[in-house]
Amino acid sequence: VWDIRTGVRLCTLKNHTDGVTCLSFNDYLIVSGSFDGSVKLWNFRP
Repeated sequence: VWDIRTGVRLCTLKNHTDGVTCLSFNDYLIVSGSFDGSVKLWNFRP
C-alpha cells in the first residue's frame, strides 16, 4: 500500500499464494481476489 501523495510505501499485504487478479478499496478496507481462488479482506488504518 502506497501513499500516492508522498510516494512512501505504508505496508505490504501478503497472504495470497498466487497472483492477485482484482482489487477494490475504500478509505479503510481493501478487498483482493487471486488466481489461488481466495478473496481477502484487509482492514487498513494508516
